[in-house]
Amino acid sequence: MIRYGIALVVATLIIALGAAFVNQTQQAVEQPFRKALRDAKAAGTLPAEIDPETAQLRDFGVEVSPELMHRLQIAHLLIQWRYALIAIVVVGCLGIARVLQKKPVDERA
Repeated sequence: MIRYGIALVVATLIIALGAAFVNQTQQAVEQPFRKALRDAKAAGTLPAEIDPETAQLRDFGVEVSPELMHRLQIAHLLIQWRYALIAIVVVGCLGIARVLQKKPVDERA
């Protein structure tokens, strides 16, 4: 039974790593952009109706590196398919624990 507990811990770690990847990727895009908005506001070149802290970043066309774009695509995939992927990870880890189950030794031989 302990192997199933270990399998659930491993599944939890995999899921947490996926969530951390999504969060870190979103922050990699958002932080530099918000800093640029704050700098523009401080310089007086940002329209008054745009607040750097609450602006929806979807409303701006921002160029990002191909590497960051690839990471964003993976992050969006993880977000869109999160429920199915979480189920697959949990079932996969439990399935591996089941396959690795020790086989009983035949005493009659």
